Amino acid sequence: MSTALSNTPVIANDAPPRRLLRLLTVAGITLVLVIIVASAYMRLSAAGLSCADWPACYGRVGNAFEATAGVRIARIAHRLAASAVAGLTLAIVALGFVVQPRRVAQIALAMATLAVVVGLAVLGIATSKLAGQGPPLPAVTLANLLGGFLLLALLVALCASTLQSLRVPVWVRAVGLVALVVAAIQVVLGGFVSARFAGLACPAFPLCGAEAPAGSLAAALDPFAPLAVDANNTILRPPALAALQSAHRVAAHAMLFLAIALAIGLARARCRRVAIAVIVPVVVELALGASAAIFELPLFVVLAHNLVAALLLATLVVVNERAARPGGDSARRSESRRYS
Repeated sequence: MSTALSNTPVIANDAPPRRLLRLLTVAGITLVLVIIVASAYMRLSAAGLSCADWPACYGRVGNAFEATAGVRIARIAHRLAASAVAGLTLAIVALGFVVQPRRVAQIALAMATLAVVVGLAVLGIATSKLAGQGPPLPAVTLANLLGGFLLLALLVALCASTLQSLRVPVWVRAVGLVALVVAAIQVVLGGFVSARFAGLACPAFPLCGAEAPAGSLAAALDPFAPLAVDANNTILRPPALAALQSAHRVAAHAMLFLAIALAIGLARARCRRVAIAVIVPVVVELALGASAAIFELPLFVVLAHNLVAALLLATLVVVNERAARPGGDSARRSESRRYS
């Protein structure tokens, strides 16, 4: 037993392994963003965004958009990036067990990341076998979409664990945590809008311009309620989906107010660059959401909306992870400043 332990590689210096962890996680984050965009492109193309007879083709099952060159390129990019992320995740897990002293939190994040990668791989295999057998179940679409965002958040948290902590007041930490929760809720609502083809449920802006029956939001949030299709193989979108789109817009405005408060708190704590990093994606996201509603879901705008949502979530994860940690010793702060 002692011989086996003595042969275990031990890295005494803390700085090199943390730099390696940062390098691996940044590479993984970049690849996950590729996965998120490629997956969104395939999903939205299959939904019929920007097709020739728009909006009549929106939500048509069994359309021909899957065979386009863009979708084929997106599918290849998705598979290559997913395979690379799996390899990087294994390397990150191995690094967590090799580095001494071992950090339980980083190992737990690495193991959770690996579990999400495996889960998404299994879900992808199952989804490919069910392709072409009718409209996708919202639960499947949500699992794919939210799994990608969760994978991004875990890798970002791992990367942020190598950065210098933020010295901010308690109320700023609280606002940051609430903002992260609201951003997660907003991602879930956006996933439901996509899964239920509710993108055109509110024809007006900034008001919805459509009435929804009372209690319709709860029904729209059932991920296991199947999608109905008409005789033309087009997915039916009842007026009740307006409640889902309205909830998404309300959460977006709540996100704006929270981001403003968080940015003010960070700026007063002399974290001005972090404050800018928080407020900019929120403003851009609201502009993209408004453009998507006004111009009836242009594919490029919706893809950008999806990407900026991922960047906003990543930013809030970084802020919360860095603000939640104590300052640490002076040597670690000095090393963090050199590489942050």
